[in-house]
Amino acid sequence: MGSKTTSTKGTHTIDYNVISRATTSYSAVSVNDAEEIASIDAPKMSSNPTAYIKNNLMSYFLIINLWIFQIDEISRTGRFELIEMLKARGLLATIALCSEAADIFIQTEYSVDRIASGVEDGYAVPFASRVIGDAPDDRVALQLLRFPKRFSPVSADLISQASVDNFDKINDKCKIGNRSERSQFWVERVRARLSSILAGFSVDYDKGFFSAGVAADADRPLADKLSAYSYWEPCLFHSPLLPIGNDRTKRDPSDYCAIVQSVPKSYKTARVIAEEHAYRQFHMQAIRLEIERCIERNGYVDLLDLHDQSPNQRLAWEGSFNPTYATIDLSAASDSLERAFIYSVLPLSVVRELDKYLPRYYSAMVTNKKGTHVRHVTRRMDMFCTSGSAVTFPIESIVFLAICLEVTEVCSRLTGESFVLPHVFGDDLLVDVAVYDTVVQVLEQLRFSVNTTKSFGWDSRYRESCGVEYFDGYALSSKYWPRSTVSFRNADVAATLGQLCSLQHALYENTVARIFLTAVVRCLEPRMTSHNPGVLCDDLWEPVPQFKRAPAPYDMTKMESCPYEREVHLVMKTRRKNRTSEVTAYGYTKAMIVQMWLYATFLRSGPQYDDDLSRLLGVTSKPPTLASLCDTGEVYWDYVRE
Repeated sequence: MGSKTTSTKGTHTIDYNVISRATTSYSAVSVNDAEEIASIDAPKMSSNPTAYIKNNLMSYFLIINLWIFQIDEISRTGRFELIEMLKARGLLATIALCSEAADIFIQTEYSVDRIASGVEDGYAVPFASRVIGDAPDDRVALQLLRFPKRFSPVSADLISQASVDNFDKINDKCKIGNRSERSQFWVERVRARLSSILAGFSVDYDKGFFSAGVAADADRPLADKLSAYSYWEPCLFHSPLLPIGNDRTKRDPSDYCAIVQSVPKSYKTARVIAEEHAYRQFHMQAIRLEIERCIERNGYVDLLDLHDQSPNQRLAWEGSFNPTYATIDLSAASDSLERAFIYSVLPLSVVRELDKYLPRYYSAMVTNKKGTHVRHVTRRMDMFCTSGSAVTFPIESIVFLAICLEVTEVCSRLTGESFVLPHVFGDDLLVDVAVYDTVVQVLEQLRFSVNTTKSFGWDSRYRESCGVEYFDGYALSSKYWPRSTVSFRNADVAATLGQLCSLQHALYENTVARIFLTAVVRCLEPRMTSHNPGVLCDDLWEPVPQFKRAPAPYDMTKMESCPYEREVHLVMKTRRKNRTSEVTAYGYTKAMIVQMWLYATFLRSGPQYDDDLSRLLGVTSKPPTLASLCDTGEVYWDYVRE
């Protein structure tokens, strides 16, 4: 594999021979070694091991070398221990082993010295002690152990199917829960709190909109969503003056099934989402907007801002060195929302609106263990809704906020003490450390599953919330492997180069990692430029930046050319095809229905402004181009003069 150019259908052509020569002075493991390690993992992850190895080989080569380069900084022998384990058990088992050691360290507050002594039953801690026992402090030890934990390989269909099967099990659990009694004391208190949060709820569906995501019956472009919308409603806002389709067939909205599928999340599991139809998403976005309005109007926005997770991140940082806030993590939180429970605690006015657009059924693709037989199975949906719905995030946020507020208030009344108020963002909960145990107990009484291995109270200096991790005030996640899947398929390679450049910025202080990543990026994109370290940019960082030069523009004020040249760097751009003239299934071109939408939104909302000064001067926002609303485009790299 390492001596030839390899390519698979839909995969970027990678010349491993060129990469091997460019990185031979730095690589800790070769491409052939990475292939050997990937072959250990392949049968456990994919029904097609050969495709798994081909599609993930570059990722294996990168992550293993970068992990070793960081270990080399603190241990002379750690790399040999790690390589031996990788070749014996594979990458994924080694990541799991190091993650287990990190979890033990966090939960028991071991110091680096205690880890180095290897005093722990089992294998994880002794192995970790041999790899990172020479780490200068606890923060570095944790960062090294957890560096690869976000690794999410592609072509891992066995993991995807296992995640869908688990989704079915959670739905079955919700079915049982819908028929069971809960603690009425807490149900009534949560209901009262939600009535306060949602007081004055009155949805205006004319304020609905389409998000940037994919729908079950439409791709990302607005034109595709409008075409799908017209299947259910041929006119915008029910006005015959705003037609976007000419099919007047009346359809039953209950004849609807959410499409369940999985997307990569980590090496352990896939993320299961259910794509909703564009028509329903449009109306559920209006419901979401009204929920947001109620949160702000009724005085809860300081505890829950659905558009800003930075307060949770800041409090997680504070709680890591000053034990005020504890963080609570829930397993499959959005999927564990039982429909009967949600309907019992929400105000009736909200339930009536939600019930119109929530799916009654879902369809999932099921494959056999060999991956040779695929079929779609339709099942009744007993959970409230899935993470693909526009209302899932706001509903789970206000429900968890109501629970945390009520527990905090009850504890305050019983003890006579005052506690800091909780903060919530989706299923990321922060509560006073003094009420942490009680909140966990109440959540479990209400049949939510608390992940105690990822929830941290007064006895830990570690906090994790909203995608960031802190240990004793220090950020750990800034030097992790990228959260998004690193893919070298043709459509993804440009975005992957952006991820690798960002990773090179994060690991810049590690000289070998920086030089290695720079060499790999330039093998994939020989034109790649660079900036000085610390500059916010798309391309690389280097001590001596590389870029093209171009003459500065003509200076009209002096009627002469400027005496200096401008730097020219590569940046990521989006290229779009002209699909405006394409005709939809209902007789209108995409340009026509998009223009109708822009006209309708102007009539509804009036002119838009970028800021208050623009509003004062009467300078309206620049409208989006028709091409951008008719095609998602593809990412590519091109030169830009600075």
